[in-house]
Amino acid sequence: MVHASTNGPGTEGDPGGEPRERPRVVGVTNGSGTATDAGTGTADSAANGRRGPGVVRSALVPIAVFVMVVAVGLTANFAVRSLLQPETAPSAPPITDLSRPAPPGWQTTFEWYQEISPTSDLAVADNRVATINSNGALVVLNADSGQLVWASVPNAISPMARPLLAEVDGRLVAGIHDQDQGKLYLVRLDDVEGEQSGRLTDRMLPRGATVTLTGGSLMVTAETGVWVVDGDLDLQSVEIGDEVPMAATGQTVVAGPWEGPWSLNSIADGRREVGPERPDGADGEPHPSYSARGVVVVWWNAAEDDSERVVSLHDAESGELLADTEISQQRLREMVYLSVSADRTLASAGPVLADLRTGNTAVEPGWSSISAVTSAVMYGATPGGDAAWDGRRVGPLPPDTALPWGTSESGLAIVLDRTAGGSTLVGGLRPA
Repeated sequence: MVHASTNGPGTEGDPGGEPRERPRVVGVTNGSGTATDAGTGTADSAANGRRGPGVVRSALVPIAVFVMVVAVGLTANFAVRSLLQPETAPSAPPITDLSRPAPPGWQTTFEWYQEISPTSDLAVADNRVATINSNGALVVLNADSGQLVWASVPNAISPMARPLLAEVDGRLVAGIHDQDQGKLYLVRLDDVEGEQSGRLTDRMLPRGATVTLTGGSLMVTAETGVWVVDGDLDLQSVEIGDEVPMAATGQTVVAGPWEGPWSLNSIADGRREVGPERPDGADGEPHPSYSARGVVVVWWNAAEDDSERVVSLHDAESGELLADTEISQQRLREMVYLSVSADRTLASAGPVLADLRTGNTAVEPGWSSISAVTSAVMYGATPGGDAAWDGRRVGPLPPDTALPWGTSESGLAIVLDRTAGGSTLVGGLRPA
């Protein structure tokens, strides 16, 4: 049930944490309390009439067959309806506000919320929110309104399966990555527009494969090769030679050697090398390390101090220098991955934080990014607790602050919360 401008007490699962029981969308009831049909909004009904004794005897077999057909039909109908409309909880006072501190830049007031079962996994992109029901069904919501966009039929997945939203061939794809079973379940949302539920396309992954989404697109890597997902939701192999795959943007894989220029590799255009613009104070060859959302982070030896390293961030397509700073070799070891906000304005490479618009940087020892959703702020964990980077400075957050998983088209922050009764909520917070 979507609740407009209405929430409750609780804690949010860490976006990088382990999944718990899967979410489910709470059902809708009509005025009488009868569950309504998901497609029509009307309650189930059946016509009744009188029959004479002779008619009853002659109709026993047809009636038995009819009852069996109806039973099968109702079972299938219930499966779909229970996916979209599980049993409703007892009535409770309307919820209007987040139960804990809101993230900087947003109010505690909910524009909308949905009650779901406990989870620590959401995917948010292109004004959509994806989550997985407790029965293995993928559910996609509108991030601006909380309304159901589409839901899959249940899938036999492992408890570690995670929802995903990614750009594939210029289109938004929703799905489930089940690492334990080595499977991808995918659907192109424009293909199911106007439908309420359906099936996901499943693809077996190569043995030991890893699925990466840091470039905004799906990249599959294994000892035997590298693949991207094409418009037909099939895996297509991309040749990258001996280089290390870092990310995929569309159908292009960004890959890099231990030192030297990185490369852009695609099935259509082949391979193209990109040399980074050299930052001041850098010496020797570049060492491409990670890529995300069209950005590559590189480290260099420092010209004046052997114990220092220059870290620089570049445009993946052109090699243009976006930001740079110097850090110690010890801090360089903390640079374990790259996070870039959805609008490509803020970035973090371990302890190195950068505003890609201004080139401003900061070094925050122990920083580990949690979410990077807009140009306003990036959130991370530090030894002293959760903190926020706004492109100018790092500031601490109040304990138990709700951290956004993403933003909607109108700027709502998508967060998780929990009511006093223990129910888990996903909802959109209004901008401050």
